[in-house]
Amino acid sequence: MLHSCTQRKISIILRQRLHNFSIVSHRCPKFSSNDRIRFLSHNNIGKTADELANKSNSSTKVNRNRRKNIKKSHLKEMERELNELRIEMSKATPLPDIFASSPSLHVSNNIKSSDTISHDHIVQQGHIFLRNFKQIVEESSLDQRFAREVSLMLQQSLWLFRSSFSDCKRVLALSKQWNLDINHLAPVLEAGCREEKWKETADIFRSQIDPDAFGFAPMLIDVKSPIGLFVIAKDAQQRGLPVAESVMEAAIHMSMVNPTDQQKYVLAAGVALGYVGAWKELIEYQASSFNSARLGQPLIGAAMYACILCNKKDESLKLYQKVAQGPESEWQWSGGPDVVEPLLRDIAMRAGGPDAAKLLLKAFDEGFQVSFQASLSVIEECQSTNVITAIMESIHNDSSWIVDGNDLEIMHRDDSDKVSRLSREQLERLVLTIARATNHASEFGLSMLCYEMFLSKHQLSLHWQEETASWLLDSDYPDDHLSAIMTALCGFGASKSAESLYKAVTERSQEQYPLSFDIYQFMDFDYSREDNFPILHRSFRQLIGVTASLPNDNLASSQIDLLLAALAKLMASFNNAKNPRAGLFLSKQIQTKILSLQKSSPTVREMVRSFLGVEAERPNHAFLARNDELLAETVRAMRMLKMHDQALSLFRETIHAEQEPNARYISTPLAVNQALETLIAMDQLDVAMKLFQSIDESGWTPEMFLTLGRAFERKQEWEVLGQLYRQSLHSGCLTEEMGILALKGLNEIPYLEKKIRIMRQTVTEICRITGQVDSEWLYENYWKLKRKLGPRYTKLLMWWNDPKISDLQELQVAIEQFTDRKMKGLAPRNDVLRAILRHCQYYEKFTELIIENKMNLPVEKKVWKDLVLRVAMEAQKSTLKDDSKYIEDLVSLLRKLEENEKAGEYLSDAILRGVQVDKSLVA
Repeated sequence: MLHSCTQRKISIILRQRLHNFSIVSHRCPKFSSNDRIRFLSHNNIGKTADELANKSNSSTKVNRNRRKNIKKSHLKEMERELNELRIEMSKATPLPDIFASSPSLHVSNNIKSSDTISHDHIVQQGHIFLRNFKQIVEESSLDQRFAREVSLMLQQSLWLFRSSFSDCKRVLALSKQWNLDINHLAPVLEAGCREEKWKETADIFRSQIDPDAFGFAPMLIDVKSPIGLFVIAKDAQQRGLPVAESVMEAAIHMSMVNPTDQQKYVLAAGVALGYVGAWKELIEYQASSFNSARLGQPLIGAAMYACILCNKKDESLKLYQKVAQGPESEWQWSGGPDVVEPLLRDIAMRAGGPDAAKLLLKAFDEGFQVSFQASLSVIEECQSTNVITAIMESIHNDSSWIVDGNDLEIMHRDDSDKVSRLSREQLERLVLTIARATNHASEFGLSMLCYEMFLSKHQLSLHWQEETASWLLDSDYPDDHLSAIMTALCGFGASKSAESLYKAVTERSQEQYPLSFDIYQFMDFDYSREDNFPILHRSFRQLIGVTASLPNDNLASSQIDLLLAALAKLMASFNNAKNPRAGLFLSKQIQTKILSLQKSSPTVREMVRSFLGVEAERPNHAFLARNDELLAETVRAMRMLKMHDQALSLFRETIHAEQEPNARYISTPLAVNQALETLIAMDQLDVAMKLFQSIDESGWTPEMFLTLGRAFERKQEWEVLGQLYRQSLHSGCLTEEMGILALKGLNEIPYLEKKIRIMRQTVTEICRITGQVDSEWLYENYWKLKRKLGPRYTKLLMWWNDPKISDLQELQVAIEQFTDRKMKGLAPRNDVLRAILRHCQYYEKFTELIIENKMNLPVEKKVWKDLVLRVAMEAQKSTLKDDSKYIEDLVSLLRKLEENEKAGEYLSDAILRGVQVDKSLVA
């Protein structure tokens, strides 16, 4: 052993060397690692720091003289070559997903490219680049000024080899040889995943998060694709280690270096464990680990999301209920105690469940963002059309509240400095989901408006089928969208338009559209039915297009009146098509647009709460009061949606908000009539009558009398109906329909003296307003009168007083009207066809009466047979073809006329269409 004094001397000498080395390192930042070793050699003992520094610098000068410095132009040339390779790589066929099971809620980027560059070609070009790059660097002196550029180029070159793990390791070896750092190893990890080198790849990632190897630099991680944690999970599974503990240990290790991103690391761990199917292990870790309380709600959120990735939505909801109701709700986050973190609520919405819509409303109410994936889930699961409409309205006004949920970051809208915008693909998926939900709810008008407002370019110069076909062919989901639009059109009663759109798409593309083809096959092509949709569609796309391009300044009063008038017409069309919700939605969007030019538009929160009926904002009475038809159609739409109280409240507030009610009643007759309809629908006929009587006689309209008259008819209050008829007559508001209602009332009053005379007098009064003689009017309205009054008094009004031949007289009228409408190219009325068929059953009996009374009717069996066959042919074009009673009468009559073959054809066709007939006819 050395003497203690000798040991002390050696220790002092070593400390002096280390002190001198630190001085040299401070003065000479280019001091290399080899210089450090030489410094500690025996030759340097006793030399001062300045001497060593001068020696080092002189040695560096000698090396520089031996090798030329690397030129910046060479680096620029190599950088250009590398960029070209990366562009070429972007055109290559996408590599398969590295994760074993990609989450179903991720939005994939569909790459449409005609290029078929292989990754083997990219790797070969990368070899050439790397060889040239290595030669340039090693033949030159690596100047400190360009070390960073060289390091970045090496790092970028890794992406060329993300399909070859061995090549990635070659690049890493070069960086180590040149004493350069590469901080981002994602391509290396990806290549290791593709070749399933789990342990070796996991060791690389562990070394990257080791502060002793890489220092205390914060670790950047992509929550959507946490490839490093995924590798650790796979490695643990392969080696039989606890998966959740291994991954969470790595996440906690990273959070020790960077505590600010602890929540991100924990959530990324949940994503990685979800990818490998270890949801159950993570739940057990959350329940039993001593880290659970410290990590808090983010750990539960990670477990919930892992469950969703593994399609275990029920387990995810159970975890959420545990947070919402259990002791975890006492944990604090930035929102305070007893508050569930918004991210957990958003993940719960993605899992669905009966409370998803309520959670969405709560998020809106508190002003938080909602993920795109949660929105899709709520729409798919939601049974309330109001919620779907609220989402549509919010997206139309401001889509920035929707964020990509794959980032697992939900913030308050006021705190977020990032402006979120839905991509085209996300918008198409959202519209498709809304369209399917609204179609399922039979809200076909909303479905069409959704497509028109979110995806249409409003090119009025193009036919709508052409424009729609153009963007459908560019869509990532053409068949899904086409089938949804065709469903909406068929539900809207526009089968012809659906057929035209299908042909426009299929004629321009060779692709197959199985969903749309199935709809096309089973569409009901009733060409006799008028298709008014093209006109309606052009009208509302014109209105939407005009309002979308309005200037950002105040509109003139006349311009507002024109827009409101057009809006009222469109609302009437939607109401007539039994799609009132679509009309209300369109009305609100147009009014909001006009208001936005006058003041700040309502917030998304106000819009949604308004539609859901929570603290609803007051309607714009000024706009409604400016246009009587708009107010009337709004009240009508609300009545059709069973919103009777809201409709009456809107009417009254609008009337009383402007001026004296009686004056408003006179200037808004259409709205008053809709208010009467609403009161009658609420079974408040007496209140409706009081409202009517409170209006000045100059404000009465024929429609008001008809509305009340129909109500008294349903109530069978015949005497009151008669009084109302007299009022309409004296006020100049009598109509033909009101007169027929009065005739029915007279007919129903028992023991009325001189009934037929009074009825004929009423007919005369009706004919004064129609400008016809009594007999002409009775002839044209015979079948309508028969349905209202019955056969007896109808025939008496026609002066058919002989009961023996009154049926023949009716048959004669039916044949005349049948022949007349055929000559004019019009379809015969169903009443006429029924009457001819019914009376022809007694042709044998009628033949004698016809001859006896010399009537102009058929007498030969062959003529009767021809007449019946003509009627049967016309009936096939009408709804009678599916009428059970008509089919039974027709088959019986044809068999009686010995037309058994025709009878069998009509019977078999009806049965094939699903018409229920008497079984005795089939036997």
